[in-house]
Amino acid sequence: MNRLKAVFFDMDGTLVDSVGAIGTVCNRILEKYGFPPHELSEYKRFVGRGIRQAIQNAVGCPVEDSLLNRMTDDFLEEYEKDPFSQTAAYPGMRELVSRTADAGILCFIVTNKAQPIAQIISDGLFGSSVAAVVGFRESLPPKPAPDGVLSLLNRFGISPDEALFVGDSGIDWQTARNSSLPVAIMTWGYADEEFFRKNPPDFLCESAADLEKIIFTKG
Repeated sequence: MNRLKAVFFDMDGTLVDSVGAIGTVCNRILEKYGFPPHELSEYKRFVGRGIRQAIQNAVGCPVEDSLLNRMTDDFLEEYEKDPFSQTAAYPGMRELVSRTADAGILCFIVTNKAQPIAQIISDGLFGSSVAAVVGFRESLPPKPAPDGVLSLLNRFGISPDEALFVGDSGIDWQTARNSSLPVAIMTWGYADEEFFRKNPPDFLCESAADLEKIIFTKG
């Protein structure tokens, strides 16, 4: 990898611990439509491919698209009212993003969380340290498609060997591979140990300090 010019961060499970918030709101929506709720810890298995798929996973049985669309709309409306409830940056990550940006390395967020909510959380927790946020939107294929990453590489004139992807899941690993970026995986998120035994990441990080060493060694 050449000198590091950009770091692409996933949001949920990487920068931000939000499974409690997602699970709490999703349980309300499930109960509203007559489906049983789940323990909040179970939502680690459901999230990663956007909230519509997370709701489908939580329902656990096929439902009509029209119902799933209503449930998704209701979730987003309620979640956006208070996106910071039960949501916090993982230890050291706010400081790390700030130091990375201060060093002249661009920080981006690429997430399957809905674009408006992702932007609100990024602004609230990381402020101007994040140069751009690409969240879920109808016009852009979600991760693991590389489109969000590639759009930012092209926009800022950065080559893949000048960037690093930081995530916590198999979806993030695949996104990085599809984008030709090296990948660092944070073990505190939604990592599937079996997946990563078969598909080792370039870097495995247990803390923000571990990731900081990688960024500033490469940067």
